[in-house]
Amino acid sequence: MTTVPANRADLNVLIVDDESLFQRLIKSTLGFMSVHKITIAADGKEGLQAVQANEQAGNPFNGLIVDWDMPVMDGIQFVEAFRKTDKAAVVIMVTARTSAADFNEAKRKGADYFFMKPLDPAMLKLRLGAAIDAALKNR
Repeated sequence: MTTVPANRADLNVLIVDDESLFQRLIKSTLGFMSVHKITIAADGKEGLQAVQANEQAGNPFNGLIVDWDMPVMDGIQFVEAFRKTDKAAVVIMVTARTSAADFNEAKRKGADYFFMKPLDPAMLKLRLGAAIDAALKNR
């Protein structure tokens, strides 16, 4: 069972994205916000493997940042599979998709937040900070 820690430094975050530039941007932004326990997966299948490994090690993820469009297993499939076993972790879906239908589908599958690409680094920092702080406050 995932629990939300008392502060940012104790968050354990999984980034699931096939674009290395985006992976580095998110990791750097999280690091600037004192989040340093970060794992990266290149697609949903790798993401589920990382989730399982961390669960077995007793170190579950309490935050996930997931791209929608990826090869092998896309972000929606990943979130749907992840939510079958973990309802508590905060899931942020990131995508270039902009329709209300896509937003609603992401919410139905279990995403807590929906960020649209392209991401401005300053705005990303503000939105990630707000999402993290909301999760910490509501723990």
